[in-house]
Amino acid sequence: MFLSACVKMCENFQDVRKIEVVKDSQRVSERLIEILVSAAESVIAEKNAFTVGLSGGSMVDFLCSGFLRREAKVDLTKWKFFFCDERIVPVHHSESTFGTYKRKLLTILPIDEKQFIPVDTSMTRNIE
Repeated sequence: MFLSACVKMCENFQDVRKIEVVKDSQRVSERLIEILVSAAESVIAEKNAFTVGLSGGSMVDFLCSGFLRREAKVDLTKWKFFFCDERIVPVHHSESTFGTYKRKLLTILPIDEKQFIPVDTSMTRNIE
């Protein structure tokens, strides 16, 4: 069995966490999109905007796979995407989380690059 830990906000968005066990990675991606779309619809109805924090690694592949499999179209015009774990590298670098999403997600979804709020990678860390 393929395990997936998903944090799902219930209908009234109280802090309720639920661990789901699904049979494979395909179901993980499908379930991820179901949860995101459900949350987005509720939040957009109340606040007219929806923000998503994106991580690197395999998350971009799960999102792409889930959106490609989804039959019903999703209105993404009010979604904003933020990055939770960006590396401080140029966007064209292979380890750039924003660069990966830009290359993969923008090619399959009707979203604008302006909906992404990237980390300012021109900043440097002080290493002592």
